[in-house]
Amino acid sequence: MQPSSPFRSVQASLKAGLLSIQTVLLGIASAALGIALGVYAYLGTFSRYYADDYCLTSGFLQEGFWSSQVNLYRNWSPRFSVAFLINLSELFGRNSIRVWTALVLLLWLAVLAWAILQVFRQLRIDLSILQGFFLSGLVIFYTVLAAPNRYQALYWRVGLVTYTVPLGFLSLLVGLIFFYSGQANPRKRALRLRSGLVALIALFAGGFSETYVTLQTGLLALGMIAAWFFLRGESKVIWRQLVTAGFIGSLIALAIVIAAPGNAVRLAAMPERPGIVDLARMATTNAFLFLYMSLEDHAFQNLLLVAVPLVLTASLLSRQAASRRLDPAPLTTALFLVPVLAYLLILAVSTPSAYAQSSYPEGRVLIEARFVMTLMLAGLGIVLGMIIAQLFRWSDREPSLWLHALLLGIFLLASLYPLYEARKGFLQIPIFQERASRWDEHAASIREDREQGMLEINLLDSQAVSYDEFSGLLEPGEDAQNWVNQCAASFYGVRNLTVNAP
Repeated sequence: MQPSSPFRSVQASLKAGLLSIQTVLLGIASAALGIALGVYAYLGTFSRYYADDYCLTSGFLQEGFWSSQVNLYRNWSPRFSVAFLINLSELFGRNSIRVWTALVLLLWLAVLAWAILQVFRQLRIDLSILQGFFLSGLVIFYTVLAAPNRYQALYWRVGLVTYTVPLGFLSLLVGLIFFYSGQANPRKRALRLRSGLVALIALFAGGFSETYVTLQTGLLALGMIAAWFFLRGESKVIWRQLVTAGFIGSLIALAIVIAAPGNAVRLAAMPERPGIVDLARMATTNAFLFLYMSLEDHAFQNLLLVAVPLVLTASLLSRQAASRRLDPAPLTTALFLVPVLAYLLILAVSTPSAYAQSSYPEGRVLIEARFVMTLMLAGLGIVLGMIIAQLFRWSDREPSLWLHALLLGIFLLASLYPLYEARKGFLQIPIFQERASRWDEHAASIREDREQGMLEINLLDSQAVSYDEFSGLLEPGEDAQNWVNQCAASFYGVRNLTVNAP
């Protein structure tokens, strides 16, 4: 026996131990993300009706499920999917508004995890279900964390449904395309049915907002270009048919949104629309501004977002003996192409606001841009991890135990950061509780007065404000003719409603 055999035996034992430690650390990191997302979900249980919530629900109460949607499309908003989901929510009672945040986060987490598994399968990287859920939670956590207006995008039902819910549909759409394209030799009828399903999902998802349908259409257009230039053989035909079907569905949704008669009413209150040159200049500038401010304001979080997928991917590939050597050219191309594609999609998010309002997009809108940016940073981390693993693959050497230990240490420290943010969210619970209690007291007082036959309601509240700085939303104030007061009065079934400071 050679003298080095005992050392090799010890090295093999240490390597096996490191693999076990990796699994434990992944479980710890997943738990940290689960706690952080759980805090966000719990804060959502204190959500109540604000601003547009009153108007949409009062329309449902007065006109019914379908008529209210038709009238809204004709007279104010082209967002037909938003009206449908909010009306559907009202069928389950007013308390259902309290579970929206938790429900959306849970479904988004599951759908995005499934989509990530499909993408990694196409990349021929073995990813466990736990690892898929971990990456999904990572993306959602950093998207919510760095959202420019987290409250309106997560805790206000109208903002949540309009701008955050469609991101789950986008994840589903991408997952379906990768899933179906990975199945060999489908029958023509099966392929047509699958293409029809993709088109229907794209059609419904496109009805959430002008911003989202522009983002979705742009992404599917990029997918069609990728099918033409980067795919070969049967996979090209399948991918092209699926993506084209989604693109057609998205274009139909875009046409429905643009053709809405209610657009004229909304645009009448907006600044004059810019010309093509000014629109292009404004949209490109706003997209660059978003990227610049996001990189500057969340530099540390962005670094973690790159580091964690990098370490995870490098570790996965370095211990998969069957992983093949990859051509470095596509990896290098991806390293430069991912930021370019992300910028184009962020540009798509910025364009509707530049056209309709001649302004920078509102904070709640930009959760969609943040989702794209989060995927970009995580994608860069994955590509860098693949490059690092390929360096060892091409050199016919395995990473040393010291390097494994260093990567595991980085992974652990970076993955515990969500606990810090969870603590900050936990400290906000009393604020959310107090706001919900005030709303509940107002609602109980209004119901009591109405039962006594009073239709002119004046509430006294020492903290009464018509504009709430915490949420950035309008609330019923002292002006009974204000649109929020009128919608709230209709919501409660009274003639007039005011809230005044004593």
